[in-house]
Amino acid sequence: NRNPSEKVNLQGITLINPATSFDRSDLSRLGPQVTQVSPLLYPLSLLRLLPLFTDEYALPQLLLILQSKGLPSVIDNATREAYMGRMAFSLPIKLKFMPQDTLRHRLEEWLTKGCQSISQREADLVKIDVPFLIVAGEFDKTLPSIEEADRLSKLLKKSTVHIVDGAGHGSTSGSRVDLAALMRDAFDLNSDGRRQMKETAAGNEGTYFGLEDRYDGASIGLSPLLYWSKEYYLKST
Repeated sequence: NRNPSEKVNLQGITLINPATSFDRSDLSRLGPQVTQVSPLLYPLSLLRLLPLFTDEYALPQLLLILQSKGLPSVIDNATREAYMGRMAFSLPIKLKFMPQDTLRHRLEEWLTKGCQSISQREADLVKIDVPFLIVAGEFDKTLPSIEEADRLSKLLKKSTVHIVDGAGHGSTSGSRVDLAALMRDAFDLNSDGRRQMKETAAGNEGTYFGLEDRYDGASIGLSPLLYWSKEYYLKST
């Protein structure tokens, strides 16, 4: 275990759609209503929250990926595609249906109390002398992320704000942004990696923004039979 007094070489902090704005969000207004309905109506009531998390490009981009008409620009080799495929296959197992009590706990104990705690300690945030990268979705309906990014940028000593064009809450860390490149650039990391999105992906418009043609020129994706092959998958021991 790390000694609490031991210094950490922290090169930067990234805040994505910062939840310090939860108390001013539509989620704080609509979420508790869903936790109060009868258990029988709860699954249908969850659908009321879905529009808060998506945007006009999320589903069309997913369909392009499934049809092998494009890939996120960071998925630029077979190993990464295999990893993405394994994650997609595991979603039905990993993404469990959220019970009503779990949603209530997260809204009350995580978001409401967490937001209040940070608000009470904002004077401590000013003392943090490391760079901050604040990333917000242009069309985030879950939280007022752009307003909060502007507020935090005035509060924090060293901060950079990046607005992800066309992104809702769920897409702020999706195809429409190269987060690794943003962090390398914002924190001036010693790395040979990209410091901005690939030119071809950044030059595309609308649904194709952030996507590239398949790296291998194929008309179909990598076979799922290869996702767990020795060539693309090393099982941890």
